Amino acid sequence: MSHAAFLSAITDSPDDDTARLVYADFLDEQGSPGEKDRAEFIRTQVRLGTLGETDPERTALEDRENELLRKYERVWIGPLHDRLARGLARWRFERGFLTTVQVTAAALANRGAALFEAHPVSRVRLLEVGTGAERSLARARWWSHVRDLDTGRTAPTFARLEALLRAPHLTRLRAFGFDTSVENGPNPILPDLLATSPATANLEELHVRDRRRDPAELLPFLNGSRVRVLKLSQNALTQEGLRALLTSPFAAGDVRVHLEGPRLGPELWPAFTAKKARPVVERIGFGTRTQPAALDLTTLLSSPAAANLTALDLGETKLSGAAIRELAATDFLARATELRLTRCYVGVKGMAALAAAPAPNLRKLALGETELKARGVFKLCEAPWADALTELDLMRNAIDDDALADMAGSGRFTNLRHLDLRVNSPDLERCTVAIGDRGVMALAAAPNFARLRSLNLYRTRVTARGVEALLSSPHLRLAGLELGGYDLGSDLPAVLARSPALARLTALSLSFTPSLGGDALLPLAESPHLSPLCRLDVRYCHVSDRVAAALAARLGRRLENHPTVETW
Repeated sequence: MSHAAFLSAITDSPDDDTARLVYADFLDEQGSPGEKDRAEFIRTQVRLGTLGETDPERTALEDRENELLRKYERVWIGPLHDRLARGLARWRFERGFLTTVQVTAAALANRGAALFEAHPVSRVRLLEVGTGAERSLARARWWSHVRDLDTGRTAPTFARLEALLRAPHLTRLRAFGFDTSVENGPNPILPDLLATSPATANLEELHVRDRRRDPAELLPFLNGSRVRVLKLSQNALTQEGLRALLTSPFAAGDVRVHLEGPRLGPELWPAFTAKKARPVVERIGFGTRTQPAALDLTTLLSSPAAANLTALDLGETKLSGAAIRELAATDFLARATELRLTRCYVGVKGMAALAAAPAPNLRKLALGETELKARGVFKLCEAPWADALTELDLMRNAIDDDALADMAGSGRFTNLRHLDLRVNSPDLERCTVAIGDRGVMALAAAPNFARLRSLNLYRTRVTARGVEALLSSPHLRLAGLELGGYDLGSDLPAVLARSPALARLTALSLSFTPSLGGDALLPLAESPHLSPLCRLDVRYCHVSDRVAAALAARLGRRLENHPTVETW
């Protein structure tokens, strides 16, 4: 078989790894070092796709994936890297191939045929939908390769959305997300469009963002569809509409519903508690308009519709400590995988109650700005489920080096991959303590944090000394590091530039740091260790034109020196 024949087979069966692995064997047989490396990369990413987030095998595979992509990414993308440069915002290799792109509608209209001819792209997120390119896009034959399409948050008009969904070759779509909130009102034709469009005939996941639409209006489509995951964000939910959704034939199937937005108030509770309501709600996210006094968590969490709820976002609801302790006493935590309490009052007592609750499946926990302080962190370290966490947000909690040292020395958090410690400094109102070098150095020396991949230290008081400890740690292998928001010192660029660990960083933020302006970042721009994969944020650092040009030559679209377009 030829390279083109293998690519065609991979494109035709995007979920099947067999063709990818056979192609890897074919490349090995060709014998050149570059082809053998490509074969290894395919096998590496395929293997990563089968592993859980905390699998111990991931570390070595992720390092090798990074090394190979660092060396060959531009070669594997080919000439399209430059031709799409102005419209291609982000892209992703998965299971050995370029499969996901975030691109403007205009760039896709101009270069889409070449993109899909060279790569098995199956996921597209459109940017700047509304430039008039949708009608020419609709005629493209390569839509037959697309399985996942999202129009982003640029809110195309209904006419432009209709042009996309009527595309004659968009027939293999499995997931679709759109936002029509720009319209003056709900378009009554939308449910009919979804029901009659060839693009939605095999749809399995639908994400609707529409502030003016009651999702119940979509039931004529949903009831006869193959949709199994329905995500509703910022929608005009009513009690009657939600009740109709939760008791519909659609909800009688094996489906999952995500509800997020500011209009999830107590007036909707009867819909959750209706006797015929199906247990299909998997995620609930409240918004800023939800009044804490109106939240009856016991009723909601014990309702029939929420029996299989696993993710709950109470951020911005400003729940009281008593409400947090009430939450800890429910049986929700026993099945929870994600809990977000940002800007609720948790405090020491609330944290103690949460720590004592059984939560064996909890993976993501957001406790940003919850008045934890050091004593609350000590209670967190005592939680039996702390080792299960993969994501932890502790921003703006007046945490100091002692608290961070306690986390490091606890032997816990062994599966943590993402840790957010930003704004733990005197920049926080009424805060007199800070995370500094001592706490970060304790973290760098802790073997229990060996799986940590991203660390946010924005507006703390860490200096070049602490950053050097992180980069030279015998345990940590960071891929993402966020600094900035304060004076990082004149020696930081040299520390970054000389560290071989810089090569592993695929995300580095130094934004809002005027002390790094002018030519201060020139050592970083000239470092042999700076990876072309690194998304470097130097916004509001006021770097010189010389530095900006040098960084852009190394990083291309991954340099963020100005406010940027939306990203996924």
